[in-house]
Amino acid sequence: MPDRHKAVALPRVTILATGGTIAGVQTGQAAYVAGKLSAKALLSALPDLSGIAAVQAEQLVNIGSQSMTWTVWAALARRITQIAQAGHADAIVVTHGTDTMEETAYFLQLALSVDIPVVITGAMKPANAYAADGPINLYDAVQVAADPRSAKKGVLVVMNGVVHSARYVQKAACEGIDAFESRNAGPMGYVNTTGIHYFYKGPVQKFGSASELHLDLSATDQDARPPVRVPVWYAMAANDIETLEALLLTKPAALVVAGVGNGNMSDETLQRLASAAAQGLVVARATRCAAGRVTRNLEVQDDAYGFVVTHDLNAHKARVLLFLALQKTAEIVKIQKYFDEH
Repeated sequence: MPDRHKAVALPRVTILATGGTIAGVQTGQAAYVAGKLSAKALLSALPDLSGIAAVQAEQLVNIGSQSMTWTVWAALARRITQIAQAGHADAIVVTHGTDTMEETAYFLQLALSVDIPVVITGAMKPANAYAADGPINLYDAVQVAADPRSAKKGVLVVMNGVVHSARYVQKAACEGIDAFESRNAGPMGYVNTTGIHYFYKGPVQKFGSASELHLDLSATDQDARPPVRVPVWYAMAANDIETLEALLLTKPAALVVAGVGNGNMSDETLQRLASAAAQGLVVARATRCAAGRVTRNLEVQDDAYGFVVTHDLNAHKARVLLFLALQKTAEIVKIQKYFDEH
């Protein structure tokens, strides 16, 4: 007869700390320094987790996310993969600065081939600020990660009680604890004292084991710079074409245009980039607007110019996809397919 009183094993959650405001210390009335507290210090500030998960913490780096590098991205992807493949944890929580959180989240969404929950969280206030949001965000993130329903949903971002998909989340404000939004698709769900409530299953695009853009983790010595140069060109009124020319002299592998409206740009810029595309530059049209979808061959004839469109990816997430796509191919048709499907 089975023992009804036998303890049920709790989900094992590993916290990988990378720094950020959640680990920051306020040094004056408003000033603070990010990335000062350790992973163990963050964990010690949480309410009792003994009924939710068996938690352990590791310090990967301790930096402000404005200083995030390709090396840290690769190390993070490698460590998550090692933990998942060895079966050392059932879920991962990454603590991270908010400034580039959406880029790291989307990078992991494309680069990882694991299907265990991976949840990213941070804070808009330093750890010793009045009413700091870090502890509750981390507590919520552990709850989400420990829930088996969070598996195979792609990388999740948990901030201010809201669960976002890495595909759609963006930092929409530079201050306030409600700074994160998912404008094109809406949040995936929310978390509160009654549990986790999901609105939809997950993004329809490829991610995790289905992604075609996994990072090659065989190289242990990753350069701090990305493998290719992919700058962002910001379209605006009275654009300075000479500045664009200077940028093209750096010989980037690709260029993301944060275009006005539906990814548009001046006629002069359009003709110059069409010429660059004909010489092998990958030109990707995004929008500088906060939401919406760039339409292929609408006002700009992308087929004729040899451009790709990023759909509803903002410019900095499009740049992340291009970093990975250009390790696979430089063919425009294939790169457009990656944007279509990821």
